[in-house]
Amino acid sequence: MSEAAHSYWSASKFESLMLCPGKIVLEEGAPDNTNSYAAEGTAAHQVLTWALQEERPAAAYIGRVLHLDNRGKVCDPDTTKVEFTFEVDEDMAAHVQTCIDYCLDLKGDDGVLFADIRVNYSSYLDVAHDTAWGTADVIIARGTEIIVVDFKYGRGVEVDAESNPQMSLYGLGALQGYNGLVADFDHVRLAISQPRRAQAP
Repeated sequence: MSEAAHSYWSASKFESLMLCPGKIVLEEGAPDNTNSYAAEGTAAHQVLTWALQEERPAAAYIGRVLHLDNRGKVCDPDTTKVEFTFEVDEDMAAHVQTCIDYCLDLKGDDGVLFADIRVNYSSYLDVAHDTAWGTADVIIARGTEIIVVDFKYGRGVEVDAESNPQMSLYGLGALQGYNGLVADFDHVRLAISQPRRAQAP
């Protein structure tokens, strides 16, 4: 069965679902809008994906313009109403490069890196396959270790990987998808790259 357009058990919203199990029902039909801060983070994530998939430095995308819709999704301005526009500048490229360097260091010479990869963790939640999935920023398979890296572009408030429900689900999804296929993993490492954490919001 193919996965739906939206994950019912979204990893990014799972912590709030743990605190309020009725959240999905209460928000059903409500507008799925975003703000400029979240949209800027999405733009930076897109640069990270391009750079890792195309094996280029983040600076190669300086000057490129990204258009996002009201949900904060990268869109085609010719076919979709644009809500946010960001041009990749030196500052954004430098922060994205910090994450790139971190990921490449974790990968080393013998690892395999996957960028912007969908993972499914439904078997661990005991729910239907097409209702529980998310998109991990980076997954690295190296030896018997699988590493999940989450790129956070926010400032001021540091995000911790420890006891992080979103990261935990990504780790479980990586195990569900890659254990035995890429290698036999005996542990998972969860890591967050947040290069702007020390800046004031």
